[in-house]
Amino acid sequence: ATISQQWQDQQKGWVIVHHLGSDFYGEIAWARAIREVCGMLAKSKGIPKDILLLGQLETGHQDANQDLIRYSYMALSAVMGGYDFISGLPWGQGLDKYARLVQNIQLMMKHESKLHLFRDPMAGSYFIEDISKVLVDEALLYLQK
Repeated sequence: ATISQQWQDQQKGWVIVHHLGSDFYGEIAWARAIREVCGMLAKSKGIPKDILLLGQLETGHQDANQDLIRYSYMALSAVMGGYDFISGLPWGQGLDKYARLVQNIQLMMKHESKLHLFRDPMAGSYFIEDISKVLVDEALLYLQK
């Protein structure tokens, strides 16, 4: 997992940009773990901070139909992981079809799946909870060094 931007504004909180990969369950667990670790760090310093996650969808640059499938499961993992925003390639890169795919996938998930109504749709899933706990524990061990 890559975090390209960690601290946005000392008064508001963290904006974390993550380039989503193809590991569906791993991406869900990563999002849950990073929220928990950042929350623990903010709490330990006695300062409440918002944590905003932005999932960056990466194209395969092969075929728009194949990327539609790729974007769909990446976006679904982002939604189920609790990402606040999902983005794809910017419109200015000459790849408007990819930007349109991301926009349409977001609209489809919002209006048809109703997943945006739940803050944590994977809560209670033993598999996801277990992976998230392992990631949190490893992150805390790393931060203690």
